[in-house]
Amino acid sequence: MQAAKSRYVAFLDHDDLMMCNSYSYLVNRLSVTGKAVSFGRVYDTSYESNKEKLIKRNKTYEYGFTYHEFLDVNHAPLHSFMMDTTKIDISSLHYFEDQKFMEDYYLTLQVFDENNTDWASLQDNFYVGDYLHCTDRSHTLAISDTVSRDTVITNIEFEKCKKRVEDLKVEIKKKLNGH
Repeated sequence: MQAAKSRYVAFLDHDDLMMCNSYSYLVNRLSVTGKAVSFGRVYDTSYESNKEKLIKRNKTYEYGFTYHEFLDVNHAPLHSFMMDTTKIDISSLHYFEDQKFMEDYYLTLQVFDENNTDWASLQDNFYVGDYLHCTDRSHTLAISDTVSRDTVITNIEFEKCKKRVEDLKVEIKKKLNGH
């Protein structure tokens, strides 16, 4: 985030896709609402990378509409939102070099809040991209094979990253409850 030179920041993993006009939609929402963050939805898409072929699109991620739901379950894939850097205190963001898993959720937990985020944009279910799940190679956590996914989420590195996220969520919930 500190390296960003533009007002608007969005993320796109090398293996995910955005649709044309997606960024226009997100910038427009930010402009209209005056919020720091706005959302679109992304398809859960099966993809065969060797053939560069989309196999199937599902509307799996049409859940999560509020900040409290976001605190419970991350319903914002990394490329489903855009941020206005003029409305975010970037210097307050904490980053762990070794946060290999859930680094996006750790970041967004620090950026999104109940008031600075365009939660209403989630009601539109406007699709901005594809969250690709490759059928012929592995990802960090977007793994469709249950055995492979279980191997990842039961290792020490994953547990360390998960604990950081859980600790941050506890801290945020305490602040929300006035403790």
